[in-house]
Amino acid sequence: MNDRFFLLDDKRQEQILNAGYKGFAQNTYAKTSMSMVAEEAGISKSLLFHYFLNKKEFYLYLYERAVMQIKETLPDEAGAGEEDLLELLTEHIGKKWKLLKENPFMLQFMNRAYYEKEEELQKDLREITNQYMTKPIEEIIYRIQSKGRAQTDSELVKVLFYLSEGFALMNKEKIQENPEDAIEEFISMIRLLRVKNIL
Repeated sequence: MNDRFFLLDDKRQEQILNAGYKGFAQNTYAKTSMSMVAEEAGISKSLLFHYFLNKKEFYLYLYERAVMQIKETLPDEAGAGEEDLLELLTEHIGKKWKLLKENPFMLQFMNRAYYEKEEELQKDLREITNQYMTKPIEEIIYRIQSKGRAQTDSELVKVLFYLSEGFALMNKEKIQENPEDAIEEFISMIRLLRVKNIL
């Protein structure tokens, strides 16, 4: 990646990145061309290649940037010590879904990237996910255990994270339109599971 990309003003950078998110959100990696992205961004294809060496590099930069932004919504060390795990998760998903509302094509891009079958991307996508999401979540679980919380609590964190991901996948439009309502619906579902002694 050419560092000159970062010399562009923020608005111009966002224009190019959003064009990438939109292009890869609407088509598979194989069917999305840099020409399509460049046209959406309002720049020439040669200029896009000036900033990013090739399509793979651009795609992985978009993915890493999105995952890093989502990582910022995870509870911090202090939050990991909260007694109510539902509140811990609620804070996380609230920040995450509001971020995705502000960046609707990022949400679609992440959903498509999750199921991306392109072999040349698989290893890199796994490494990025592991670095910025899997390890931080494992660290949260470790901090919960180290504070004397029960083993079942740390397992519950995993379950709640997975449930929130599934809910988000099934309710993309609702999250984009009104994340607050989506959060309330998700919390109601979790409370129902608690009442039923499932969680």
